[in-house]
Amino acid sequence: MIAFTNSPPLATYILLAYRQADLVGKAIESALAQTYPNLEIIISDDCSPDDTWEVIQKTVEGYKGPHKIILNRTEHNGGLVGHINALFAMAHGEVFITAGGDDIAYPDRVARVMEVFREHPEASMVGSEYDTIDAQGNRGLPKNHRNTGCVVRYPYDSLEALYDTFPCFCGAVLAYRRDVFDRFGPLDPASWAEDITLGFRASLLGEIWWIESPLVHYRIQGGVSTSTVRCIAPVVRCAVGTLAIYRQLEADVRLLGRDERYAALLARISDDIVRYTNNVRALTAPWPWPSIPAGIAYYRHGNESRGMRRRALLMSLVPRFLRPGFFRLLRFRMARRA
Repeated sequence: MIAFTNSPPLATYILLAYRQADLVGKAIESALAQTYPNLEIIISDDCSPDDTWEVIQKTVEGYKGPHKIILNRTEHNGGLVGHINALFAMAHGEVFITAGGDDIAYPDRVARVMEVFREHPEASMVGSEYDTIDAQGNRGLPKNHRNTGCVVRYPYDSLEALYDTFPCFCGAVLAYRRDVFDRFGPLDPASWAEDITLGFRASLLGEIWWIESPLVHYRIQGGVSTSTVRCIAPVVRCAVGTLAIYRQLEADVRLLGRDERYAALLARISDDIVRYTNNVRALTAPWPWPSIPAGIAYYRHGNESRGMRRRALLMSLVPRFLRPGFFRLLRFRMARRA
């Protein structure tokens, strides 16, 4: 639990940037404008090849406000999850508030989040709604995440029910109690995202609360929030990253204990690990073995969309050295049909 005494507890605002020279300045300005009085702000560039680091330094130059500023630049690009691992280990706050280098926070974002933590001592994670903007700052774009759908904790009766109904959060609007990281340790850097794992950890440790009013302008065009798959390589990375997430979930549950409370949940996660292992093999293994059996197994037993399972099955039927060209052809035909 977070100790709220006469003085407000320290919160750490973690702003992650990569190749966002044109956008990170506004994100930093919104961080510096936060009204919460006891705030540590870590602004980090993940070894961008453009001028992101120079823009960060210039934006905070001469800042004399109330917040403590820590600037960081990684020596090597560690990816989203590796970057988060490094910054969480660096943070000193009781709460970690994550922010994207292309998004803009409302001035009272941290204050509103900390108020929820104060009112609900069992909260492990607090999120909020968000507005959408494009590269030019225009608002009103459609959202690509769904939240809990409730203001308080999940309506689950068991850990298996929690696992079945776990939603997809938007990581740029989340805040975590520090023991969500300290209790379990760093995330698997092979994971393609952090919010699923951290949200699951928070659900295991306590309650999740949701602020129904928007506190972030979330950029879904022009920043790192948008990705376009143009070849097979990103598809393979996504499959490998998803497998890493499930293996991380299994390790986190085992860390809590090995008694009967977790037996059914571990069995469910183990089934998903087998399923995603088949997906990775279907996309990466040399033809014809073991890619074809893996592709058939994933198509028959996967609970993803039929299109995703069909894609893996088709790729398993093609020799590995022909798969990049086949994937481009497949996407071209699908685009023409659309």
